Amino acid sequence: MNPAIVELGPYLMLVVVGFLPNEIWRVLGLVMARGLDEDSELVIWSRAVATAILAGVIAKLILFSSGELANIPLGVRIGATACAFIAYAAMKRSVFAGVIAGEAALLLGGFLFHNRFNRQKSPPRASWRCPPARPAFPFRPPAASSAGLPCAE
Repeated sequence: MNPAIVELGPYLMLVVVGFLPNEIWRVLGLVMARGLDEDSELVIWSRAVATAILAGVIAKLILFSSGELANIPLGVRIGATACAFIAYAAMKRSVFAGVIAGEAALLLGGFLFHNRFNRQKSPPRASWRCPPARPAFPFRPPAASSAGLPCAE
């Protein structure tokens, strides 16, 4: 078999299984919506439902994040959303400006939060290093150290 086909096989499968089934429904929706009036009750209702679904997905991503986004504090995520909305409104409803401003605020907030609270602490001096503690067994108190120090030699 041709090596180029073998390498492009996963991408071809992605197009056939992932892209084409969705694209068929999008084209069918365009064909069916061609004769609809934009001010009709059905179109206004479907636009409102689509907007509500999008708002719900965005709220879920902000409030109940998973993965790496969950490491960014909630205040930073909400602040980035506010920055995105302000940029969107200030730039005469430019979605591009809102996305860029929101991403910039989220990245900056995440960077500042990470550097502020996750600094590497310097290792303790060698004279204060202790040997690893033995696990405590049930019903047996831990051994007392001499002179009340955490790990006396």
